[in-house]
Amino acid sequence: MTQNQRESFGPGSAATRKKQTLLKCLKITLIYYIIGCLWIVFTDLLARRLFGERFDMGEVSVLKGLFYVTVTAGIIYA
Repeated sequence: MTQNQRESFGPGSAATRKKQTLLKCLKITLIYYIIGCLWIVFTDLLARRLFGERFDMGEVSVLKGLFYVTVTAGIIYA
């Protein structure tokens, strides 16, 4: 194996860095997905418990969604 071939697959190689970057992106995506799903489920339950029949749940869901998008956009920006 030549020096160039060893450098192409070593711990500091571009291929290794790319793989590590992809794994970090996957981890962030999965965390966002799990938190998003939990947000939807638990805030729907909470909204029904708090507001019951007093408000249109469609409107409450829109407000919840806008709040979620605003908060996550701020987190992504930071």
